[in-house]
Amino acid sequence: MLFVESHFIFIFLPIVIALFYLAGTLSGKYAALTVICLSSVVFYFPNSIAGDNPNISHLVLATSLLLASVAINFAIACYLTDEGTKSHTTARKAVFTIGMTLNFGALALFKYTNEFLKLAEGTNYAPLIAIGIPAGISFYTFHQAVVLSDCYNRKSETLEVFKRSASDDVISRLKAYLRSAISYGAFILLFPQLVIGPISYLAEIAPQYLKRSFGKLRRIDIAIGTTLFAIGFFKKVVIADYLGGIADSGFSTAAAGGTMAAARAWQAALAYYGQLYFDFSGYSDMAVGIARLFGLRFPNNFDSPLRAVGIADFYQRWHMTLTRVIAKFLFTPLSLWGTRFAADRVLSGWKRKTVALWIPLWLNFFVIALWHGATSTFFLFGLVHGSWYILETEIKGAKLWRRYKRATSERQRQIFGQFIATIGLILTFALFRSSDLPSFARLLTSMIGRGEDGVALPISSLDWAVIAASFAIVWLLPNAYELLGRYRPNIKTFTNVTMTPWWFRFEWRPTPCWGLFVAVLLAIAFVKLGTKIPFLYGQF
Repeated sequence: MLFVESHFIFIFLPIVIALFYLAGTLSGKYAALTVICLSSVVFYFPNSIAGDNPNISHLVLATSLLLASVAINFAIACYLTDEGTKSHTTARKAVFTIGMTLNFGALALFKYTNEFLKLAEGTNYAPLIAIGIPAGISFYTFHQAVVLSDCYNRKSETLEVFKRSASDDVISRLKAYLRSAISYGAFILLFPQLVIGPISYLAEIAPQYLKRSFGKLRRIDIAIGTTLFAIGFFKKVVIADYLGGIADSGFSTAAAGGTMAAARAWQAALAYYGQLYFDFSGYSDMAVGIARLFGLRFPNNFDSPLRAVGIADFYQRWHMTLTRVIAKFLFTPLSLWGTRFAADRVLSGWKRKTVALWIPLWLNFFVIALWHGATSTFFLFGLVHGSWYILETEIKGAKLWRRYKRATSERQRQIFGQFIATIGLILTFALFRSSDLPSFARLLTSMIGRGEDGVALPISSLDWAVIAASFAIVWLLPNAYELLGRYRPNIKTFTNVTMTPWWFRFEWRPTPCWGLFVAVLLAIAFVKLGTKIPFLYGQF
């Protein structure tokens, strides 16, 4: 079930919202959370395996894997947060290690086994895991890994979820465990974030649904949630899917061995760059909006990333919840270890930077690439972005950069940085989209004007107009969270400087005028709603 399917919008979501608030009003927050748990399983089951008409037994296996993962992680979290095991340092470390191994082992088994076999054996490979990749396994694995990490470190907000009963009464203790299980299950299974994120922390979400007011209807939540959903829905159905049609024909030509005119190649690359942004940020807006319909605030996943002034700024604006979780588990520990290693061996200069910064950054981007899939194009994408990040960091630490800063204005540096970043990102995301490295090489050949004798793909003025309009939206208009900023629509992931021109810094209000704006967005999107086009990040 996808957010853009009519039966989700007109049947599933209204029924779940009604049951949620009915349960919350009549029986309290744990009844409301139970509705979330059950409805999330119903949401997940039909699309638990990517692809058309999947085998029913495969759907059952994928859903069972999710539920088993939730049960095992809950049991481990209960052990790690138990006051009686607090002093059992060795045992706690062993249990934590087992939990993390199970999580990432299952991810590697189901997501990467077939990919690595394909790389090793080429087109003649025989898949080892026949059911395919379970939907959302990357996301719910990271969700649970963060929970176990917070439980192991006994983070106070997480401990509150697993709070035990002080009574010796068996019934009281069982009720406490049941409340914890419902709270944990609702967080992991929460359908707005289950399949494609954003990757939130239990410490961010739990305090919200542990409030007494949770499960009680508030009109402002409905207004904000509907507005965010409408913006994301419009981004996906009207903009991203149209851009996708432009991109697909160009990239398909390159994949089939053909070249094309330079203008058509650039059109395909620009269209995909916009498509990926509007598709994924559209999904994230819809997810944040749906969560707000239930009274929950999710962390922000996008903050105008296509306006970034460099690669470091880009990753503080693009898929921010993945950026921070990779940094939490990989870059920060590796960088700290490298810093201590360099200090112990009295390393300095480039040797110190290599172990304390450069290697951790390369590994960080390698994992980001691997997270998307085990293909040569993703690996090269990660290598290029990691090297770019290191080069940018070194340039900004040099004396020449300080002289450049003194000689130029902030606005000049911003324009120059955005120009360089945009060109680099368009090219590297074209690599990301290409089916293999030879296809990318053919696309590049066309982009530099060496493919004029290739396939004569039509160049539509309407297509150029849509691309121009989509980039005008990106560069000029406030993003959804700036628009609704007065009402705290989400949790800030990183603090970024706004780049919206002051004359376009509109502010949303719960007024009839803005209600009409939302209605128009929804109406246009509903007219375009037809062919089922999955979200791009659903494959990751």
